[in-house]
Amino acid sequence: MQRLNERFGYKLTDVSIPGLLSQAMTHCRKLGTDPENETEAYLFLLEAVPCVLLLKAETVLTFLKPEQFETVMANFGRHRWPAKWNRWLGRIRVEGDEKSEETE
Repeated sequence: MQRLNERFGYKLTDVSIPGLLSQAMTHCRKLGTDPENETEAYLFLLEAVPCVLLLKAETVLTFLKPEQFETVMANFGRHRWPAKWNRWLGRIRVEGDEKSEETE
C-alpha cells in the first residue's frame, strides 16, 4: 500500500486492496518471470496509468512505474518494451471494458 501511494498517489484502504488486485489480475499482461526469485511481473492499468505489479507466491512484493521496472526488466526475460506499447495498453483497456460490461 505504501509503495502504491508513494509512486502513484493512490490512496488505498485495507478494504480496497482485494478489489484492486482482483481487477488488476483479470485484465493485465504478464511481463515475465524471474526464475531466480520466483517472482512474476504484470502490467496493468490503475485508473489509466500503467503500473507494474511484482508477485511472489501470490504475495504482492511491490508496485513499480514502467520506468522503474526497466532497471530489472532483464531479470524477467525481457530486454525492451513491446514495439507497439500503446497497442498493448489499448488491449488491456479493452479487455477491462469487455469484462465490466459482462458483469453489468
